[in-house]
Amino acid sequence: MISMKYSSTILILGMLLGILAGTTENIDSSSPKNIDFAYHPSFFSILCNNIGVVLTLILGGIILFSIPTILVVLLNGIRTGLTIMICIRSSNLMPILAGILPHGVFELSGYVFAATIGLESTRLIIDVMLDGPSRNQGPSLKQGLNSYLTNDYMKYIILSIILITMGALIESTCSLYLMEMFA
Repeated sequence: MISMKYSSTILILGMLLGILAGTTENIDSSSPKNIDFAYHPSFFSILCNNIGVVLTLILGGIILFSIPTILVVLLNGIRTGLTIMICIRSSNLMPILAGILPHGVFELSGYVFAATIGLESTRLIIDVMLDGPSRNQGPSLKQGLNSYLTNDYMKYIILSIILITMGALIESTCSLYLMEMFA
Protein backbone atom coordinates (compact mmCIF):
# COMPACT_ATOMS: atom_id res chain seq x y z
CA MET A 1 0.00 0.00 0.00
CA ILE A 2 1.56 3.24 -1.16
CA SER A 3 0.20 5.30 1.76
CA MET A 4 2.36 3.24 4.15
CA LYS A 5 5.42 4.56 2.32
CA TYR A 6 4.15 8.11 2.68
CA SER A 7 3.37 7.70 6.39
CA SER A 8 6.82 6.28 7.08
CA THR A 9 8.50 8.94 4.95
CA ILE A 10 6.70 11.75 6.80
CA LEU A 11 7.81 10.31 10.17
CA ILE A 12 11.42 9.90 9.00
CA LEU A 13 11.40 13.41 7.49
CA GLY A 14 10.17 14.76 10.82
CA MET A 15 12.94 12.92 12.67
CA LEU A 16 15.54 14.33 10.29
CA LEU A 17 14.12 17.85 10.78
CA GLY A 18 14.27 17.34 14.55
CA ILE A 19 17.86 16.15 14.36
CA LEU A 20 18.73 19.10 12.12
CA ALA A 21 17.04 21.51 14.52
CA GLY A 22 18.97 19.94 17.37
CA THR A 23 22.27 20.52 15.59
CA THR A 24 21.59 24.11 14.56
CA GLU A 25 19.79 25.45 17.62
CA ASN A 26 21.56 26.60 20.75
CA ILE A 27 20.08 23.96 22.99
CA ASP A 28 21.35 23.30 26.47
CA SER A 29 23.19 20.06 25.84
CA SER A 30 23.35 19.07 29.45
CA SER A 31 21.63 15.80 30.21
CA PRO A 32 17.89 16.19 30.80
CA LYS A 33 17.72 16.65 34.54
CA ASN A 34 14.18 17.91 34.88
CA ILE A 35 12.53 14.52 34.67
CA ASP A 36 10.01 14.13 37.46
CA PHE A 37 10.39 10.50 38.47
CA ALA A 38 7.63 10.93 41.05
CA TYR A 39 5.11 11.48 38.25
CA HIS A 40 4.27 8.14 36.72
CA PRO A 41 1.37 8.14 34.27
CA SER A 42 -0.87 5.11 34.44
CA PHE A 43 -1.31 2.60 31.66
CA PHE A 44 -4.87 3.85 31.15
CA SER A 45 -3.89 7.52 30.81
CA ILE A 46 -1.09 6.70 28.36
CA LEU A 47 -3.39 4.42 26.36
CA CYS A 48 -6.12 7.08 26.25
CA ASN A 49 -3.59 9.62 24.96
CA ASN A 50 -2.34 7.17 22.32
CA ILE A 51 -5.90 6.34 21.23
CA GLY A 52 -6.57 10.07 20.89
CA VAL A 53 -3.56 10.38 18.60
CA VAL A 54 -4.68 7.37 16.54
CA LEU A 55 -8.19 8.82 16.17
CA THR A 56 -6.70 12.15 15.09
CA LEU A 57 -4.57 10.39 12.49
CA ILE A 58 -7.48 8.40 11.07
CA LEU A 59 -10.24 11.01 11.31
CA GLY A 60 -7.87 13.73 10.11
CA GLY A 61 -7.61 11.81 6.86
CA ILE A 62 -11.31 11.12 6.56
CA ILE A 63 -12.61 14.56 7.52
CA LEU A 64 -9.83 17.09 6.81
CA PHE A 65 -7.97 15.64 3.81
CA SER A 66 -5.05 14.35 5.93
CA ILE A 67 -3.78 17.76 7.02
CA PRO A 68 -3.94 16.82 10.74
CA THR A 69 -2.59 13.37 9.90
CA ILE A 70 0.49 14.78 8.21
CA LEU A 71 1.06 17.39 10.93
CA VAL A 72 0.76 14.93 13.83
CA VAL A 73 3.13 12.40 12.25
CA LEU A 74 5.59 15.14 11.27
CA LEU A 75 5.52 16.71 14.75
CA ASN A 76 6.01 13.33 16.45
CA GLY A 77 9.01 12.77 14.18
CA ILE A 78 10.42 16.22 14.95
CA ARG A 79 9.99 15.70 18.69
CA THR A 80 11.68 12.29 18.48
CA GLY A 81 14.55 13.60 16.35
CA LEU A 82 15.09 16.59 18.62
CA THR A 83 15.15 14.34 21.69
CA ILE A 84 17.68 12.08 19.99
CA MET A 85 19.90 15.05 19.17
CA ILE A 86 19.70 16.49 22.69
CA CYS A 87 20.78 13.14 24.10
CA ILE A 88 23.59 12.82 21.56
CA ARG A 89 24.82 16.35 22.32
CA SER A 90 24.79 15.60 26.03
CA SER A 91 26.74 12.37 25.40
CA ASN A 92 24.06 10.47 27.26
CA LEU A 93 22.13 8.02 25.09
CA MET A 94 20.52 6.25 28.04
CA PRO A 95 17.34 8.38 28.00
CA ILE A 96 16.80 7.20 24.41
CA LEU A 97 17.82 3.61 24.91
CA ALA A 98 16.11 3.11 28.26
CA GLY A 99 13.24 5.58 28.28
CA ILE A 100 12.10 6.08 24.71
CA LEU A 101 13.15 3.18 22.50
CA PRO A 102 11.38 0.36 24.38
CA HIS A 103 7.91 1.89 24.03
CA GLY A 104 8.59 4.33 21.18
CA VAL A 105 9.11 1.61 18.59
CA PHE A 106 5.62 0.23 19.25
CA GLU A 107 3.95 3.62 19.63
CA LEU A 108 5.42 5.20 16.49
CA SER A 109 4.72 2.04 14.46
CA GLY A 110 1.09 2.15 15.62
CA TYR A 111 0.93 5.80 14.58
CA VAL A 112 2.31 4.94 11.12
CA PHE A 113 -0.42 2.32 10.61
CA ALA A 114 -3.10 4.80 11.72
CA ALA A 115 -1.64 7.53 9.50
CA THR A 116 -1.72 5.12 6.59
CA ILE A 117 -5.47 4.73 7.11
CA GLY A 118 -5.87 8.50 7.20
CA LEU A 119 -3.80 9.09 4.07
CA GLU A 120 -5.45 6.23 2.18
CA SER A 121 -8.89 7.54 3.18
CA THR A 122 -8.03 10.90 1.67
CA ARG A 123 -6.87 9.21 -1.53
CA LEU A 124 -10.10 7.22 -1.76
CA ILE A 125 -12.25 10.29 -1.04
CA ILE A 126 -10.46 12.23 -3.78
CA ASP A 127 -10.95 9.29 -6.15
CA VAL A 128 -14.68 9.28 -5.40
CA MET A 129 -14.89 13.06 -5.80
CA LEU A 130 -13.19 12.79 -9.17
CA ASP A 131 -15.62 9.99 -10.07
CA GLY A 132 -13.04 7.33 -10.68
CA PRO A 133 -9.71 5.92 -9.62
CA SER A 134 -6.97 8.52 -9.94
CA ARG A 135 -4.37 5.90 -10.83
CA ASN A 136 -6.62 3.55 -12.82
CA GLN A 137 -5.28 0.52 -10.96
CA GLY A 138 -6.96 -2.81 -10.49
CA PRO A 139 -10.69 -3.39 -10.03
CA SER A 140 -13.44 -0.82 -10.09
CA LEU A 141 -13.48 1.89 -7.45
CA LYS A 142 -16.53 0.37 -5.73
CA GLN A 143 -14.87 -3.05 -5.46
CA GLY A 144 -11.59 -1.53 -4.35
CA LEU A 145 -13.28 0.67 -1.76
CA ASN A 146 -15.33 -2.22 -0.38
CA SER A 147 -12.29 -4.48 -0.17
CA TYR A 148 -10.18 -1.75 1.41
CA LEU A 149 -12.75 -0.78 4.01
CA THR A 150 -13.47 -4.34 5.08
CA ASN A 151 -10.00 -5.88 4.91
CA ASP A 152 -7.18 -3.37 4.97
CA TYR A 153 -8.79 -0.86 7.31
CA MET A 154 -9.57 -3.50 9.90
CA LYS A 155 -6.08 -5.03 9.70
CA TYR A 156 -4.42 -1.66 10.14
CA ILE A 157 -6.76 -0.55 12.92
CA ILE A 158 -6.18 -3.79 14.82
CA LEU A 159 -2.40 -3.57 14.29
CA SER A 160 -2.39 0.07 15.37
CA ILE A 161 -4.36 -0.66 18.54
CA ILE A 162 -2.18 -3.65 19.42
CA LEU A 163 1.00 -1.62 18.90
CA ILE A 164 -0.11 1.44 20.88
CA THR A 165 -1.41 -0.81 23.67
CA MET A 166 1.96 -2.57 23.85
CA GLY A 167 3.69 0.82 23.82
CA ALA A 168 1.47 2.09 26.65
CA LEU A 169 2.08 -1.06 28.67
CA ILE A 170 5.84 -0.79 28.28
CA GLU A 171 5.82 2.96 28.94
CA SER A 172 3.73 2.60 32.09
CA THR A 173 5.65 -0.34 33.52
CA CYS A 174 9.23 -0.14 32.24
CA SER A 175 10.30 3.12 30.60
CA LEU A 176 10.25 5.41 33.60
CA TYR A 177 11.95 2.82 35.79
CA LEU A 178 14.66 2.25 33.20
CA MET A 179 15.24 6.00 32.84
CA GLU A 180 15.44 6.41 36.60
CA MET A 181 17.86 3.51 36.85
CA PHE A 182 20.18 4.91 34.16
CA ALA A 183 19.75 8.65 34.82
